[in-house]
Amino acid sequence: TVISASDRNLIFHYNNQDIVILPNGIDKSYFVPQQKATNFELLFTGNMSYPPNVQSAVYLVRKIMPLVWKELPDCRLLISGANPVSSVKSLASDLVTVRPWIDDIRTSYAESQVFIAPMLIGSGMQNKLLEAMSMKLPCITSELANRALGADNGEAILVGRNEREYADFILELLKNPERARDVAEKGYSFVTQTFDWSKSNEQILHLIQEKNARVEK
Repeated sequence: TVISASDRNLIFHYNNQDIVILPNGIDKSYFVPQQKATNFELLFTGNMSYPPNVQSAVYLVRKIMPLVWKELPDCRLLISGANPVSSVKSLASDLVTVRPWIDDIRTSYAESQVFIAPMLIGSGMQNKLLEAMSMKLPCITSELANRALGADNGEAILVGRNEREYADFILELLKNPERARDVAEKGYSFVTQTFDWSKSNEQILHLIQEKNARVEK
């Protein structure tokens, strides 16, 4: 089993289509919307020693944020994740907070307005997007990350292709609370209906039962 069709397509095997897609789930009773003080306009999370996250964090601060700051000079970004490497730590400034460890990642989601994950490399499912959407944050991401997620672009999520588009989406959501709420609500409905652990559990139990039945024969 693999967690996305894009991952399966990268596995070169003559029985490729027999590989079952078994998506990750989200604990929607744990990652629930919370009402807390908003300390940051933007949030990016993840293990900050993992190369795809490192590259995305640097890209976000060096390429995207300068475009945002031209129109919203006080826009604050939180980069929250364990083990930040030196290139991530160096991104810290008056407007960029690098938080290396937190006991409960939900705190970072709860104190932010918009989640952005401009992933440039990597594979599989971005659990950070599942978590953010489940906590009703409007999300912006890349075509690469949304390929596994499969959210409806422009409705449940906003998909950027370059730094200008990312910046425009950020400005759109921060300047238009109604639009932000709409994306957040649709993202929440999508993720809680599509990535339910109980459905994945049922699927894997069915696969195990099928396998056992073949062995017994």
